[in-house]
Amino acid sequence: MRFFGTILVFLFGLLVSVTSCKRDIDDIDETPIDPEMLLGGWEFTGEVKVKINAPVMKNIAENLTEDFMKGVASRRKFYFTKKRAYCVWSIDTDNEKTKQSEYTCNDYKLEFAETNRYFYNCYVPMFYVKNQTESSMTFYLLKDEIVNILKSDKSIPSGIIEKIEDGICEMPLRRYHNKFWDEIDGYEVQEDETQEDEAQENETQE
Repeated sequence: MRFFGTILVFLFGLLVSVTSCKRDIDDIDETPIDPEMLLGGWEFTGEVKVKINAPVMKNIAENLTEDFMKGVASRRKFYFTKKRAYCVWSIDTDNEKTKQSEYTCNDYKLEFAETNRYFYNCYVPMFYVKNQTESSMTFYLLKDEIVNILKSDKSIPSGIIEKIEDGICEMPLRRYHNKFWDEIDGYEVQEDETQEDEAQENETQE
């Protein structure tokens, strides 16, 4: 009887943990993005949270994914203009790198035109956005994007990744100011002026 009771307690605890995880996974915000609030600089706060739904190795998958995403987010900043989204690696260091992409705000999805290695060394076509204010917001990824990043990186065993049935990774951001943003603005102004000059020249030739 004692053994049977122990089994019941274990199964009940397992059921609670699975349903709790599923409730967290489904708790997404479909509020449309405000493009004006998006403009400017952003950095991740470091408070990355991952929830994974898996039949086995759930905690291992969650912990490894969370540690990995914290490491990635800690080195990346974003700057949004009306034309492009700039993702910057290791800003203000000798290893600084910048990727840029045109973007669209499609409801609560932030979609990028240039996806190859844009956020990390993998294909990430979008972030979902929630809790957006003037000074903070949250990017999140769902199961397909999480699995894609992990498979591309290859630091987490494929046997663990393949067990992921559902998941969500939340990455809060806050406002971030850097002098590099002025350089980006200057570049875009110069680009606009060049395009205007070329357009006027073409009209003159016609």
